[in-house]
Amino acid sequence: DFVATTTAAPTGVAAVVVDGDAENQIVVASGANALLRPEHVRAAILAVGVPGAVVLACLEVPDEAVLAAAEAAAEAGCHFVLNPAPARPLPAALVARCSVLTPNRHELAALGTGSADELLAVGAGAIVVTLGSDGARIHEPGREPVSQPAFKVDAVDTTGAGDAFSAALSWALAGAVPLPEAVRLASAAGALSTRAEGARAALPTEAEVAELVSEQAR
Repeated sequence: DFVATTTAAPTGVAAVVVDGDAENQIVVASGANALLRPEHVRAAILAVGVPGAVVLACLEVPDEAVLAAAEAAAEAGCHFVLNPAPARPLPAALVARCSVLTPNRHELAALGTGSADELLAVGAGAIVVTLGSDGARIHEPGREPVSQPAFKVDAVDTTGAGDAFSAALSWALAGAVPLPEAVRLASAAGALSTRAEGARAALPTEAEVAELVSEQAR
């Protein structure tokens, strides 16, 4: 019901290059993504938002649309998680609306503040920095950072790992899982997503995530 269409631009596309270490570089041609309007986003979220649910967004659409999503999420009683990619400086009003921000270590420096502590000072609820093979680190106001070790897998392609991480984190938070445990589940999902080429082929099931978490705990 909330799909908007346009003839003013083509569908957005991304070209991905993966090196021998399974790391990737992505070039994005935004196309119609750049035309998403705040009113489209707001209407959809207010119509379908459920208190306690999680609204997850990235930066492949304009800042105005992302901010509208964050504001509508708050109005609907939802949490708002932002995967800030492709990274760019963020308006303070948007940062302050984020329940959780999930930059990787490279994106963190491009958000306009330079550190997780500065993002927390602006008003973000928590910062979870993904560190690839070094795991993840949780930053919350008034607490020491907490590290989540990486899960060991045979990585083929890291494309989409950040998306898998943020999606699993949001899923866990929507189930009222505490943030440290949600990050553990998200880290497992992100690791498993690197097992095959492309952003979708290796996306894990809930059972696969639980199995990997259980194996690490042994």
